[in-house]
Amino acid sequence: HQLQHGYNFSEIDPSESIPREYADVEAAVVSFAADTFVDDLRTVGFISDGSIYCVAPVARHGVPSDNIVFWAVGIDCCESRWNFDCGTSRALGSTTAVVYTSEADPLFRRAIDVSSSIYGTTNSSERPHLVRFVNDPDSVEAFWLREALCITVFALLLHLLWTFFLVLGVDR
Repeated sequence: HQLQHGYNFSEIDPSESIPREYADVEAAVVSFAADTFVDDLRTVGFISDGSIYCVAPVARHGVPSDNIVFWAVGIDCCESRWNFDCGTSRALGSTTAVVYTSEADPLFRRAIDVSSSIYGTTNSSERPHLVRFVNDPDSVEAFWLREALCITVFALLLHLLWTFFLVLGVDR
């Protein structure tokens, strides 16, 4: 839903707070400034329930900052303190990300808290902006639509099969 109906922001400086007029706007795709990168040296992998919840600050070359606005996130794609390799974050020139929301948000927030205590980072807002770097945001939307369709078809077939066996059981 968010990818279809959210806004696309271009040339966003990850080291600056989101402009006030956009603070409450639901973003879907964020295209960062050309010199943006994921700061792999400040990666945190938070382990919970057998998975590693990975976070790393989104930064600009030559603009060091401990006040983090955007966090790149992913699951099972980093080590505990290094090797952030989630999405296309390591691809040369990768500056496009989709806003990431999931039931895992509280775990990412705990990882961000760990990062704050280890690296001295702070969040520029109450609610950190979680993003996942991608090559093509449209392909992400198409993937989720295909997944939803497959689940729906599977559920319908399962219901049909259940109904068929239920009718067979009643006829006997």
